[in-house]
Formats: sequence, structure tokens, C-alpha cells
Amino acid sequence: VTGKMRLDVQSVDLCDVIRRAIDTVTPAATAREIELQTSLDPQASRIVGDASRLEQVFWNLLSNAIKFTPQQGKVQVSLERVGAHVEVRVSDTGQGIAADLLPFVFDRFRQGNASAQRRHGGIGLGLSLVKHLVEMHGGTVVAQSAGADQGSTFVVSLPLQIAPPEGGDQRIHPTADGSTLRSAAPPIA
Repeated sequence: VTGKMRLDVQSVDLCDVIRRAIDTVTPAATAREIELQTSLDPQASRIVGDASRLEQVFWNLLSNAIKFTPQQGKVQVSLERVGAHVEVRVSDTGQGIAADLLPFVFDRFRQGNASAQRRHGGIGLGLSLVKHLVEMHGGTVVAQSAGADQGSTFVVSLPLQIAPPEGGDQRIHPTADGSTLRSAAPPIA
């Protein structure tokens, strides 16, 4: 909120970032017998961004999907190129999001059930942080749900950027010696 968060921007393989996030949440999914399905297009994976912050985004979305999906449910993650963007979709067969809450899911401290009897922990900052980090990368994130017990889908859209070649961080710029410009100029007199 204060604008002090910085990104370490470099060429990022989004498939690797998503796989690391999946590896982190796999024990929780296994414990709850939740099937994790992936469909990652390697041709859509190279972008410019902060790998650690993007991993934080996908870890958060996956953790929420697992947390709100009943035992033996499914969580799906897909990565594909859509026009000038890449889209990462995290979908689940969980409890869904009520229509009246859907416009506010990215608000700080907003929770679907804030009562003391809530089954799930958290203080309501995770999705707010997801939105902030995605926007810092020039992207958008939206939540979709058909309602209670209909599951939910979070779609992260990030700009597809031409990343510098591996090991080629130094750019070579063309230069002109200026001699042609001087000789082509008309005399001032």
C-alpha cells in the first residue's frame, strides 16, 4: 500500500514458477485427497517479471483452492497464450464464491465468513496481495464463480513480453558517427 514493494525483474519461465508453487502445495492436496491437474503450454511460459513474487501469487491461489475444496475434489492449473497475454487459470471444485461477495474478493481483510465459527484460517490479505503483485507486473486478475458449491476460477493475465535472450542482458545499441549529419546541413550564413 505504501509503494515500497519492489520487483526483481528478469526473464522468467512461468512453467517453472507454477511448478514450484504446485510442489509447495502438493503435500496439503495429498493429505486432503485433492487431485491436482496441470496443463502448461511451454510456448507461453517466457515473460519478464519477478519469479519469487509470481510464485507467491500462484502459491496463494493454489493454497486457497485446496483450502476451500472438499476432500477428493479437483484443482486445475492451466497456462496458455491468449493474444498478447498469457493466462494462468486456477480452478477448483470447491465451495465457490457467493455472488454478493464476488466483486469484493480482492479487498483487504474481506472474507466470505468473518464469524468466529469460520472453519478456515486467514485474515483476508492473500487475495489483496495477489491482485497488487499481478498489477505490479502489468497484469490483471479476476475471480469467477457460479455460486455456492459451484467451485471458483481465478484468471491471472500477464502481458507477453519479449524477454532478453538467456545470458544476453547487455543490449547493444547502434551508434552514428555524426559525420553524415554535419555534411548534409545547409550553411547557416
